[in-house]
Amino acid sequence: GTCAVMKHPNGLLELCKMAVRSDLRRRGIGAVLVSAAMDRARAMGARELYLRTSLELEDAIRLYRRVGFKKVVRDPLGCCRMCRESITMKIDLAQRRKP
Repeated sequence: GTCAVMKHPNGLLELCKMAVRSDLRRRGIGAVLVSAAMDRARAMGARELYLRTSLELEDAIRLYRRVGFKKVVRDPLGCCRMCRESITMKIDLAQRRKP
């Protein structure tokens, strides 16, 4: 699996480019990646971590919700040329320590 934490020009951090090979899904790898991304964001001084995901990725959305991410109405990350049918979610890193 893979993921990244990207810092936006406005200073907000985004969990992005997360993927787990299809034959390795449902083994907890995604949760480990999210936890590592949250730890990295905390180390970078963030109080919140955002993500964008496709509405079609129902399993991913379930994982993010289970960890504590909540859907936000307004996307504070700015323009996203690749985000067609997507939602933006965030987690308060001070509230939730580990998934």
